[in-house]
Amino acid sequence: MSYLDLRAALKRSGASDANPAPDGTEEAANGSRTRGAACQLASLNETFRKAIANLASGEKLDFYVRSIFERIQQLTGATAVHVFRYSDDASALSLIHTSAYDKHVNILADPEYEAYRWPFAIDEIYPPSRTNSRNGDDYWWVYADDPLLSVNRQERLSRHQFESNAYLALRNGISLLGMLALRFPEFHRDEFPAMDVVRVLARQITMALELQSLVEAERGAAIAKEREKAAKERAELVGDVHDILAQGFAAIGIQVQAAERERQNIPPEVQRHLDVIREMAELNLAETRRIMQALRPAELQGGIEAALRRVIESSQRQSAARIIHLIESNLPILPRKVEDQLLRIAKEAITNSLKHAEAKLIQVFLSGSNKRGVCLKIVDDGKGFEASSPSAGFGLPMIMQRASQIEAAVTLVTEPGLGTEIIVAWPLTN
Repeated sequence: MSYLDLRAALKRSGASDANPAPDGTEEAANGSRTRGAACQLASLNETFRKAIANLASGEKLDFYVRSIFERIQQLTGATAVHVFRYSDDASALSLIHTSAYDKHVNILADPEYEAYRWPFAIDEIYPPSRTNSRNGDDYWWVYADDPLLSVNRQERLSRHQFESNAYLALRNGISLLGMLALRFPEFHRDEFPAMDVVRVLARQITMALELQSLVEAERGAAIAKEREKAAKERAELVGDVHDILAQGFAAIGIQVQAAERERQNIPPEVQRHLDVIREMAELNLAETRRIMQALRPAELQGGIEAALRRVIESSQRQSAARIIHLIESNLPILPRKVEDQLLRIAKEAITNSLKHAEAKLIQVFLSGSNKRGVCLKIVDDGKGFEASSPSAGFGLPMIMQRASQIEAAVTLVTEPGLGTEIIVAWPLTN
């Protein structure tokens, strides 16, 4: 669907194809016009949806953003250009596009660069005091040795020789969608040349972010619908298990108890059989209840995304540490056992960071797709430990055990004094 097709559809929507009713009454004519307008609106909506999906398709959007990045670097001499997406519920930024050293990478689409998507607090680079008051807009400088930056971010900027960093807010009206960052190896303080053109290009990147968000929202709605359907089927299965199996085993137990009231008239060999029947009914009833609970655990209501947010909010209320999270909304549908174990691993890791590592900052990142599966990452700035030590880590054996139950791979990176990073990857091939 091209822009010309879209414009043609818009023009067609302005014309009415409603004809007067045969009887000539005004009511019939109005009804016909209303139906005609409704049909045109539905057609226009579908045309517009297809046009957005076509423009926001991965390959075309990548080319669009890459061309803007190249133009910005030509105009400014920036060593690198980054685009960060803003998450309102977490007040955090995460890298989604980068162009550096003649290479453009779509972080969202390239699993090799997923480690670069770590969320970080927006107030590191975007407190009100940083706004450039001279031109009165959202454009300001941040330097590699800025004391407001975290130690890790200072080290990262210095390692890449990004001494001066210009940031522009990407906004849709008053809503913040993300940030555009320009990296320079030399010191800058004043506005660099061609800044007006860069602002125009930044607005085009904002439009690209909006298009991408629209497509992701549509995809997320489809996934949510599938999950709702799966949850409904699970609920029906739980009801069937309760009505048929659980009540059946309970009824067998009741019948055995009724028979045992006549114990004095029951031969010993029959009593032994009744004892076995009663024990089997009780064991199977307990197993049936366990299966029902596994199918519908209370803490996983709303899916793993909502459950993980509840865990983070609860941990945040009980601690002075800051917990930043980035949880993707378009995760693939996971088996309930996988969701349950990933949630428990996250709880264990967060608890360890707060209680034993004495962390001041914890980052939680949950991402995934139908191609690469799901990845859970928890990073803290706590004390760390010697990973090779036999007694290293509190709760680490439990995390390993839970991961093995779902055949997930665990990666641990830690050193004394340098914090801890835990990565749990579950591929859909499982």
